[in-house]
Amino acid sequence: MRIVARSTLAAFWGKHPQAEGPLENWIRVCAKARWSTTADIKTAFGSKVDFLPRNRVVFDLGGNKYRLIVVVLLRRGAIYIRFIGTHAEYDRVDASTVQGQSACFKRIDDHGLQNHPYPDDPRPQGCAR
Repeated sequence: MRIVARSTLAAFWGKHPQAEGPLENWIRVCAKARWSTTADIKTAFGSKVDFLPRNRVVFDLGGNKYRLIVVVLLRRGAIYIRFIGTHAEYDRVDASTVQGQSACFKRIDDHGLQNHPYPDDPRPQGCAR
């Protein structure tokens, strides 16, 4: 799987050095993966993963200390980072709507799916592909 916005994770572990190990492990597992179903993700992460609507996946990392929210597009083989934070920070966000740092991570729902050239891509038209 291709992980988009890895720098977001590195910035987070820059502020939370103890998160580096769990995040590097997550990156290693995901980068090697070739998932075709959500069951494949569940097999890789077991009880440390939850699935939300609209391709969102929540990972429990570092023994429940950190939460990572991503959008997984299986057909494209891509993972888009939406949120990384402590468990307390996660409790203050809505996992089903939280955005990434870039304007290109705005929900595609805000722009409409009908005219989007890549209907399974979470980035709005005009964002780098």
